[in-house]
Amino acid sequence: MALVFASSAALVPSFPQVQSLALGSDRLLLDRREQPLQVLRVDFSKRRWPWLSLKNYPPHLVKALLISEDERFYYHPGVDPISVGRALWSKFLGGRRQGASTLTMQLSDLIQPEVLLQSKGLHKGHWSGKILQVYRAFGLELRWSKKQILEAYLNLIHLKGEHQGVAAASFAYFHKHPLSLRPEESAVLVALISSPNPSRAQLERRSCELWKKLYPTEGCEVLASSMTQFFDAPKITKGPNRAFHLGQRLFQE
Repeated sequence: MALVFASSAALVPSFPQVQSLALGSDRLLLDRREQPLQVLRVDFSKRRWPWLSLKNYPPHLVKALLISEDERFYYHPGVDPISVGRALWSKFLGGRRQGASTLTMQLSDLIQPEVLLQSKGLHKGHWSGKILQVYRAFGLELRWSKKQILEAYLNLIHLKGEHQGVAAASFAYFHKHPLSLRPEESAVLVALISSPNPSRAQLERRSCELWKKLYPTEGCEVLASSMTQFFDAPKITKGPNRAFHLGQRLFQE
């Protein structure tokens, strides 16, 4: 068994390798507070910000992510047997389909070359593909720390449209750096993960379900302004343009 787990680690790249390959679609010039002054887009196949460390994501966002996608993230070895058993039982009973993929399993797909480098979308595979996903997830857990897995996931997860990573979606839909997100905005972005292109009614329902888990004493009406911002406010497609000449000079160096 130990040999099987060890061999799975050989299937996954190192954390620094993924960092170096996960290039952003934009070059950023930041001010002293790490806010963008100037943005130059260089890749039009996707929208992905340059890599952000875990400290650039607020705790309430991380909490929402774990509650929504992987409650036992810090306690499983890449696969959560409780979630797997619950999903199989629900399927056996003919009930509502439940996902069993952990953050690590999802990340094992996100770092595949055809997804990471060629911007191909994620797709549901057959059982053979699921087995390979599980195998790679064990390898990730052996080779990476939990912090690295979480950081990479936040930088690479596919959200609505062309946006990859929480930072890209945060800037496009809420016009702000992830650290500035309010809890309601974080809930809306996390609710996108299970279905990145939902209708307004679907996203409202999923956001409300997540919000009730996070803040049981608060009603879902607090999500209204964030939902309006997400669907009705103009989406930012171009970055800040406050230091054009300085940016042009530095980007060319």
